[in-house]
Amino acid sequence: MIFELQKRELMKLKRWEDNHNCCITDMGAIGGKLSYKFTPTSIGTVKIVKCACSKEIDLSNYTNW
Repeated sequence: MIFELQKRELMKLKRWEDNHNCCITDMGAIGGKLSYKFTPTSIGTVKIVKCACSKEIDLSNYTNW
């Protein structure tokens, strides 16, 4: 399976990153500050991005479900 974020979801994620005041500033050489979780369901895919500080954003489009 291939999971992708649509352009609209990427823009929403970028705005969230810009406004997110994360207390973690150093993530080392390979990064890893954000984790992407895709959960396929019978009616759509849940898309959640979680920061290393435990805050998260739900990018799922529930209006199409």
